[in-house]
Amino acid sequence: MPDEIVKEDGIITLKSYLKDNKDLLPILGVFVAISVLSGNLSIKLIAAPISFFSFTCASLILIESWRQRSHGVPSLSLRFFRIALFLLAFSFFGYWFTIFYAIFPAAIGPVLALIIAEVGILCVRKLKEKVGWIERAIEVLKERRAPRTIFLITVIIAIMAIAKVIASMIEAPVFKAVVWVIDASNKIQGPIQ
Repeated sequence: MPDEIVKEDGIITLKSYLKDNKDLLPILGVFVAISVLSGNLSIKLIAAPISFFSFTCASLILIESWRQRSHGVPSLSLRFFRIALFLLAFSFFGYWFTIFYAIFPAAIGPVLALIIAEVGILCVRKLKEKVGWIERAIEVLKERRAPRTIFLITVIIAIMAIAKVIASMIEAPVFKAVVWVIDASNKIQGPIQ
């Protein structure tokens, strides 16, 4: 189906979605491959940080590819692809948390802060279109350096505090889930190495 027809119908095909994300998806694959294959390195002290940071980069790229949604109605194949991509990412997150469960308490705070910041930015963008005073407040902050700096520091501190509270609330359930995954894996194929 040519791109002109896609634009006229308002239907986003899987082909056009992949074409729009042709720069991000191969890089995502490279970081996922590095993350998985680095576990086979013989020096585990080096393998763990390589895998951790590669997976972190892959997660950021995946978030960016989800943010680049086109306007229109997604085709059925594109909907299935997005669902499969989400489930693949969710499974890989589970794998990542299982492998790195020892650093979970230290890593979950920054990850949650990133998620909270992304959701906050998305909400401000949506509200900016509907509520006029938010756009005026943003313009004032852009013009004045000192209030902008104070506002940004306050927002960062608030995001980090919220992330810390949420991290302390979900730490125990996630740890139990990780222990369950490890136990189930041991019963299926032997100890995780």
